[in-house]
Amino acid sequence: MQVQNGCQIYGNPSAWWNSDISLQFLKYHFANRPDRETKKVLLLWDDFSAHFTDEVTAYAETINVMLERIPPRYAWICQPADVAWNRPLKARLRQNWLDLIRRQLRSAKQRDVPFKLQPPSRATIVEWIAATWSDLPTTTILNGFKKCQLLDGVPADAEESGGVVDD
Repeated sequence: MQVQNGCQIYGNPSAWWNSDISLQFLKYHFANRPDRETKKVLLLWDDFSAHFTDEVTAYAETINVMLERIPPRYAWICQPADVAWNRPLKARLRQNWLDLIRRQLRSAKQRDVPFKLQPPSRATIVEWIAATWSDLPTTTILNGFKKCQLLDGVPADAEESGGVVDD
């Protein structure tokens, strides 16, 4: 599913994020940067214990990633994902789910059988997420960083137009 959809899938049997997943995430996204010896990366993570274990923070240091805690109840203004793209992503995923339910209802009605809700397969969910992320405009992502004041080098005209960055 990862290769087919061009994404990384993290998980464990309990369905909770843990420090092992934090380490896998750091390794995949930051360990092999060509400039990792000379340039630091700032990673804003919410104040979840698995993001800041001794092992995770020590590993982040070795790959030149600075972990910064977003205080509880502040992600909505400090984390670009919460500021800009989580809402449209969730709305699109919700629409996919509702469309699936509607198709199942129509199918049951056409076949004159009792309706029985069938959940989407894991593969379908991964497809939904990958397609939704792919369709998200780059400007939406950039604007999240802009609104959080984390984007250097924003053109002056973006400042004057209310902070919206256009492609």
